[in-house]
Amino acid sequence: MANDRRIVLAVHGSVDTPKSVVLTKSEYASISADQSYFQAMQALLRDYTLLFVGFGHNDPDDLDRLFGSHVEYMRAAAGRQFTLMRGDPKKSRADVELERRLWDTYRIEAVWLEDFAQLVPTLRALAKA
Repeated sequence: MANDRRIVLAVHGSVDTPKSVVLTKSEYASISADQSYFQAMQALLRDYTLLFVGFGHNDPDDLDRLFGSHVEYMRAAAGRQFTLMRGDPKKSRADVELERRLWDTYRIEAVWLEDFAQLVPTLRALAKA
């Protein structure tokens, strides 16, 4: 990984548990206009390999809200971006479309897990990438 320092950034909780939500839609919009947020996101993209965990098939708009103003920077970032996705390795049409959209828009590589028993070996492999 580009930087050995590891950071956990909790962006949101679960829509099933409203009190766990860290950033609401209006808060996403508000922070996007903040210069310090913009600089922090650029530093993360420049200096770190990012791994998105807990990103679901129903959440594609979250990345648009979070990274909308950083798309070009993400596409040119030195660090790599990954997201862990749970799904069938054969991939449904929706999975293939989501994977393509993540790559084409953000240069985020989808790493598919058939089940969570693969989680630890997959994380170890990513750490060596």
